[in-house]
Amino acid sequence: ARYARAMAKEFKAKGKNMMLGPGVNLARVPQCGRMDEYIPGDDPTLGAELVKSFVKGALDENIMTNVKHFGNNEQETNRNQWSANPDANVNMEYYMKPFRAGVEAGTACLMCGYNRVNGVPACKNEDIMQAAKRWGDKFWIVSDWGAIYPDAADGGAAEYINAGVDMEMGAHDDAQCTGPDVPATEYGGAGYCNKGDYMLPDRIKAMLDSGKITEARVDETVSRVLGALKTAGLLNPKVQDDFPTYVYTDYHSKWYGPLAQKDVRTQHSRQVAHEVATKAMVLAKNKGSLLPVSKSAKIQTYGCGDEVHFHAESGSASGTAPHFPAVPCQADGKTACPYPEDGLKAAGADVKAYRFSDGLTGPHDANAITVVCLMAKSFNTEGTD
Repeated sequence: ARYARAMAKEFKAKGKNMMLGPGVNLARVPQCGRMDEYIPGDDPTLGAELVKSFVKGALDENIMTNVKHFGNNEQETNRNQWSANPDANVNMEYYMKPFRAGVEAGTACLMCGYNRVNGVPACKNEDIMQAAKRWGDKFWIVSDWGAIYPDAADGGAAEYINAGVDMEMGAHDDAQCTGPDVPATEYGGAGYCNKGDYMLPDRIKAMLDSGKITEARVDETVSRVLGALKTAGLLNPKVQDDFPTYVYTDYHSKWYGPLAQKDVRTQHSRQVAHEVATKAMVLAKNKGSLLPVSKSAKIQTYGCGDEVHFHAESGSASGTAPHFPAVPCQADGKTACPYPEDGLKAAGADVKAYRFSDGLTGPHDANAITVVCLMAKSFNTEGTD
């Protein structure tokens, strides 16, 4: 919850009232290209508790969450074509448990993904979306960018809407993908192309007039959105006053606006991130001399400096480059140590640091404790496992 609250404070500082997360798919395909985003691991019960904590932490700061990618988006390769085909009981009792936990904790919406479920696109799959909507009435279902497919043209979007989708996400790109609403900038391209948006107001009205969708269905979406806003406290003008004011370029560019470019990281948020990362990756702590390592021992390290592989996932949820403090390794976790060898030195150990290649012929000191850092270099990215 502390992690979510710290993250939510940063979102609020950028004027955003919703974060596009958490990702809650299970690690059934460990090499999944978006596994960096997914917090449950392979345990749906533990994952459900983590999701609850995250959603509630964000709500403490009046920030809505978007639980994704619904449903069964456990792999990225061929994500627009492949189909997950789970038995209904297995799906609800295993794969859907973290999603339901998010809804029960107060998430604002579920995001349906690109994949198919039992042969039907997730955003068109009435079975899973209507099952989810029975969990509560204060959240809506939104598509991933471009997950409303081209068969939605000419009123075909009614099938998606009647199946359960409440909102389509795109970039208001036209059919030629020239992106008139989001001009290209020095910070990035124009946006996304899903061959046109299919659920814009004029198209919704046409579907209403033709009887393809009903006014009651539109009312349902409005009620769900208002319910989510109320849950987050965002219908309260005093809460709204806590958010900064947007200017024109903030509204009309993903990258260019002053709030988009503002660095909102704080010392507190960095400390929380450091604490969470440390607790997540440390499997054994040297308490009570559990490990044969002491401050008085001589330690030699190989490959534990800047050869350690930092990689932020590529794609829509890719992170920024790691923050390197001007004065690293300050006491009490005030600033982090960039690399493992820095941490050993900061702890007072007698450390001799070497490049990995320096140890290929054996250790330099046979009497020293040898630490070798091996990093499995990988490239996780959206769209490919």
